[in-house]
Amino acid sequence: MFQSNPPSVRLIGLLYLAVAILGGASFIITSGLLIVPSDANATYENIQESPHLLRIGIATWLMTMVIDVFIAWLLFELFVSISPRLAALIAIFRIAFVAVHSSGLANLMSVSPYIGQSAGEGNAEAVLRLMEVYENEFMVALVLFGIHLVLVGTLVVRTGMVPRVIGILLILAGLAYFLDSMALAVLPFGHWLKDATNVFVTVAAVLGELSFLFWLLIFGVRYSWPTKPSGTAHTDLDH
Repeated sequence: MFQSNPPSVRLIGLLYLAVAILGGASFIITSGLLIVPSDANATYENIQESPHLLRIGIATWLMTMVIDVFIAWLLFELFVSISPRLAALIAIFRIAFVAVHSSGLANLMSVSPYIGQSAGEGNAEAVLRLMEVYENEFMVALVLFGIHLVLVGTLVVRTGMVPRVIGILLILAGLAYFLDSMALAVLPFGHWLKDATNVFVTVAAVLGELSFLFWLLIFGVRYSWPTKPSGTAHTDLDH
């Protein structure tokens, strides 16, 4: 059986682009502009001076999580005829990523009541703790997202539905997310390897995820698989 460019493919590409824009903006706002590592007063001051940034960051993260759920569903629909097991795992790990990330986002939302309050009575320290817990849970969520990317990349490499080099880049991006989270967990603060993994994940994510989404938007997908005999439950890719 042969299929070329199912109708959902370009929609997946558009949703990936939306996640890239909204998620990138959210990360820059929350982790780049507001949080000052190990400095409760500076972090609190940033939030008090720019409360709109906190609200925008929360809102854009919420939007990306909703979009991620739709992407998980659309990827499952796209892949299920090729490999039901891999399609299910791809969807499960993306949904698991959203679930863990949403738990972390709840901590970020808990910062909002502190807007307009003084830094006294431990408020600054409490806010920094909430922000740090949010960041740590996000890094845990990225492990699940990394596994998701490895699975997508594996399916791409095995089918050739987009150029296999893009599948390899997706696998590298997934491994980069995993290594970045592991570096945070096991390396001391300020270790040079943390900077190295940050560079690795940035380059790998840009090359892998952006090449995948733009290929979907511009060229779509193209894949083939043998027609299943009557009574056959799954394709060869499930073995």
